[in-house]
Amino acid sequence: MPPLFRRKRPAPLSDADALRIELARLAIVLAHRSIVEYTRMRVGRTWPQLFSEPAFQEALDCACRTATPLCLVWVARTARRAGLSSVMGCADARAVAAATSGAWCESVSRAAVDALGRLPTSRMDEDRIDHDEALLALTALPGTPPASLPDVVTPREAVRFALLLPLDRSFTEDDRETIRNTLRLALAETHEDLVRRLDIVALSSADHAT
Repeated sequence: MPPLFRRKRPAPLSDADALRIELARLAIVLAHRSIVEYTRMRVGRTWPQLFSEPAFQEALDCACRTATPLCLVWVARTARRAGLSSVMGCADARAVAAATSGAWCESVSRAAVDALGRLPTSRMDEDRIDHDEALLALTALPGTPPASLPDVVTPREAVRFALLLPLDRSFTEDDRETIRNTLRLALAETHEDLVRRLDIVALSSADHAT
């Protein structure tokens, strides 16, 4: 029996604007998904009552917004790795050369820095600090992609993410490795999606032309 509907295939990422927009979107989705799902799991059966409280919902929204710059750093690292993964076993010499060159990593960094400047923020000092730290991390990315996906989220960053959760620290102080593993799983999905969609040759050519 044929499927009742067919999912629309996501468009390939073949220019700098598309890459910038997608990096920002993925960062926002990752922040919201990770903060909300982990908080819901950690709170347990009482989550519907807690989530219905306006004050907690505001704290949850603030946590998602504050975590987005950090998530953008992880998404950028994942995109760099995805570019390399997308050409493994590829017969296209141009694609292999583009993905293995420092230019590809620089292209992702530039797109991520541009995306960072367009993320929605408040004027709270913490938001500005997180943006400044993310900018520093993005501009300091090495010329090569992470050796593996587990390297995308550092232990220090996992600690920072745990502190952003809208929960008492007694709930999260022993959960940092669990949080890191949860983030790795989410980023693995992002990696697979980007492997399918990144047009390395087009992106590298367009970036080189500019």
